[in-house]
Formats: sequence, C-alpha cells, structure tokens
Amino acid sequence: MDMSRIVDCHNHSCRSFDGVPSVMWLARTAAERGLGGIAITDHCEINVQGKEKLWSFRRLRKSAQEALRAREKGFNVLCGVELGQPTYHPETAKRVPDIADYDIVLGSIHYLRDGRDFYYLKYTDGSCDPAKIYDQYLDEVLRMAEESDFDVLAHLTYPLRYIYGRDRVQLDMTRYEEKYTRILTTLVQRGKALEINTSGTRRENGFLMPDTRLVRKFRELGGKHITLGSDTHKPDQIAAGLTEGARQALAAGFTEAVYFRNRQPVSYRLN
Repeated sequence: MDMSRIVDCHNHSCRSFDGVPSVMWLARTAAERGLGGIAITDHCEINVQGKEKLWSFRRLRKSAQEALRAREKGFNVLCGVELGQPTYHPETAKRVPDIADYDIVLGSIHYLRDGRDFYYLKYTDGSCDPAKIYDQYLDEVLRMAEESDFDVLAHLTYPLRYIYGRDRVQLDMTRYEEKYTRILTTLVQRGKALEINTSGTRRENGFLMPDTRLVRKFRELGGKHITLGSDTHKPDQIAAGLTEGARQALAAGFTEAVYFRNRQPVSYRLN
C-alpha cells in the first residue's frame, strides 16, 4: 500500500482534553511516516445543557490557528473538528463550524444523553444492559445523521470497542440491522462520508470500526465517500492501522477514499 496517497482524517492534538501531541508534531510526524496528509480534528463535546464552554471554543480556534501555521510551513495539514453529540444541544452545535474555516467536520456520539460515557460503563457487572446501551447509541447516531451539520460519520459501532473489544460481551448483531440500514441510507441521501476508523487495531482483540460488512453495505446502498482515520491521541499512534483500513475499503468494493478540503470531498486512489 502506497502510504503517500493516504490522508489520515482523524487526529487529536494536545488541544483535545485527551490528546498529547502538538499540532506541529503531528504534522511533522505524518510527513516523516510518508503520509499524503493529515487532518487535525480536536474534540468539541456537547452535552444536553449545551455547556461547550467559551474556553473550549477558544481552544478550538487555537488548534485551527496552529494547523494553519503548519500548513504555511509546507505540511499538508487539514483543519478540522470532531463534533461530539451535536443533537444534544443543536443551538450550540450550529456555532461550531463557524469557529474556523474548517476543511472537515466529523460527527460522533461518545456518550448518552444522561451523561454516561461508553468508555466508563461496565458491561459485565449487571449495572447496565449492553444490548440496550447499543440500541440507544444507534438511535442517537441516526438522529445525528438526519439532522446535524457534519461531513463524515466517525467510528460507527464505537461502543463495541468497549462492549466486545474490552469486556468481551457478545451481542446479537442481527437485531440492529434495520437501524444500520437507516443510518447508512441517511448518509447516502445527505451525501455524507463514512469513516473507517483504525483505532481498534491498536487494542487486544481489536477490529476496525465499522467492519467490512457495513462498509460494503454502505457502498451497496449508494455510498460514494469513505475516509481513513487513525484517531490518534498519543505520539505512537499516528498512521497506525491505516494500511488495514485501506485494505478493508478495497475488500468492500471501494477503489478510492477521500479527504475534505473546504468541506468538499477530494478523491484519491487506494490501489
């Protein structure tokens, strides 16, 4: 796989609450590892009270300014944001794309409306019903797909990283087929891209999000655009799993991936 074609569309700098590397370090390391480009997509997490505080907006502006400086130094850096839970407080979410001249906006669901984060839930001790939690997650993803302003649906199947990948709880995935179809059909109808998120490959019992079957289903429903994203938060994670992600895209029938510039898709070949 020619890494020089691949643009990593999902990365977090120290401007994210859980990120470590600087924007310039990410840009320089992406170039050193032979990537064609990198998007800086720091977190903007919105809760039901809309309390994405002003300091968070200032932090995101700083991230965008640093991405621009890296671009001016000759690195192929895209300016982006990961917009978490935009449907929880639409008025706040609508302000986010205006923070900077973004190239790419990712849409994500990281926790439920009651504030329970999928990462912190324990799926084996009886304190929650994993099947119900996953149902609620897909309901929120569908609502976001229908209503929100974003370019790429990030890490579809995200809670499985913890339900199955960490806690080894098996779900009957057939019960979610109708919801998957509705989500993917909505993405197609709205011209949105689907991300192949490779962060799961860094974990024991790891997997790509979503799996090949869902990526293929997206294509069969008429989906045109997929992106590749390592979801980097730490220095050793940059570009991890992107080769596996590209191979999955090819196995699902895609010959091209995209990145976004000025919020418009730009295609590149995978083979």
